[in-house]
Amino acid sequence: MPEIIDRAIEKRVSQLNPFRQLVKVVQVGNANYRHLVDIRGETVGWVGETDTRTATSTPSLRERAPTFGTIYAYRKATEESLNDIFFDVQEWLVEDISDGFAAEEANVIISGNGTNKPTGFLNTAPVATADDASPLRDADALQFIASSASPDAILPDSLIDLAVSSIKERYLMGERVAWVMHRNSLASVRKLKDSQEQYLWVPGLGAPSGNLLGYSVFMCDGMPTVATNAHPIAFGNWRRGYLLAIVQGLRITVDDNITEPGYAKYYVRRRLGGRILNNDAVKVLKTT
Repeated sequence: MPEIIDRAIEKRVSQLNPFRQLVKVVQVGNANYRHLVDIRGETVGWVGETDTRTATSTPSLRERAPTFGTIYAYRKATEESLNDIFFDVQEWLVEDISDGFAAEEANVIISGNGTNKPTGFLNTAPVATADDASPLRDADALQFIASSASPDAILPDSLIDLAVSSIKERYLMGERVAWVMHRNSLASVRKLKDSQEQYLWVPGLGAPSGNLLGYSVFMCDGMPTVATNAHPIAFGNWRRGYLLAIVQGLRITVDDNITEPGYAKYYVRRRLGGRILNNDAVKVLKTT
């Protein structure tokens, strides 16, 4: 029974947490995992056949260490309910625990504070500093693109700046390039109109969300909504931008009438970590 439940929970978490489809997910043996990021990039030169070759710039590596914690759920049911043919304990566990795991995983990827849990990409306040500025941004800080409006609002021009001009071309390639926003923010974008009161974004039939400026849109209730100095929309190459490290698999312990007669308890947990991997690959919109 535990093995079957394990697989079912894992499937639903992947479906309910949009970041599982986007970020770089690695299976690791322990919490001492490190990942290296080249922060200078390739440097080359041109010479003639007999010209002197001078040294090109040496690559510079940055170490990224996810912060780890254990996410868990501790549920119990009476022995009578387990014997009731109308009560499906497996469905109960799958629905209840996986929904909680999925929502909390998404929340910590966004705003986790790094204390016994992953560090979210909004934990460090995003800044206006561009990618190639000197000094570089803090490794945990994303760059924001401002959408100045009164009252606070999302502007079409800012969305274009965010998706077209703020991110380097190398990061706009691949299948993990996408928008992430709260459903209320998505509604605000869908309501944008031109001077003739025509909607600017009209997804086609069969595609409820559609593509925004050519890129997929993922909804997540853990994202901030539009407010003063908020960051309601994120965009970029998530596979290169954020790392989710999972220590082995899901663990399940069943306590059947041992510590509390008349009850069966189910303790489900997983150890995982996360952190921004490459802070050039993802940008956020700031409503100011």
